[in-house]
Amino acid sequence: MFTRQFPPVWRFVALGIILILLTPLTVTAQGNCNLNSSDRPSDWKNWDSYIERLRSRNCEFVDIDVQMLATGTPSGVGDRFSYVIVVTNLGTTEAMQVEILDFIPGELLFDLLTLQIDFGSSSGGCSASTISNDLSCQLSSLPAGSSINISFEVELKLLRDFSNTVNLITASDDLDPRNNSATVTTVID
Repeated sequence: MFTRQFPPVWRFVALGIILILLTPLTVTAQGNCNLNSSDRPSDWKNWDSYIERLRSRNCEFVDIDVQMLATGTPSGVGDRFSYVIVVTNLGTTEAMQVEILDFIPGELLFDLLTLQIDFGSSSGGCSASTISNDLSCQLSSLPAGSSINISFEVELKLLRDFSNTVNLITASDDLDPRNNSATVTTVID
């Protein structure tokens, strides 16, 4: 009777295949991240716990946040005050092609000479117009955990209540769109 024996190299390959098949699958932290829209909470009240769950699993995601505040309260035509805009990537990975848009209300006169921008670790540029009363900044990227700061002064030219809203747009899939705009309402006494 003839029996065929495998050469020693094939024995190791066969043993390796058997070990791979018998080894339980281990899920890495990155493999544990479900960022599909169907896996996201259906209501906003559970959203923060969902983000914290992803953060605790070391998942990669982008979450751009914008905050705006007005310093000073105008009470008459000609009064000046400032806006401060802070844009932060609260996510764990870099956001790509971020655009910041602020269409300054018609009740205000935008003082272009007071515009100050601190890009931090980001690179980009801003354009502003006193004719159309708008500010637009484009960033090629915004690293995780980094912020940019924008400040400028305005002058009240119409005596009535108004709101100023700043919006963000990014080419990256932003995990939490709730914080992509901020509004400051000013009530004239």
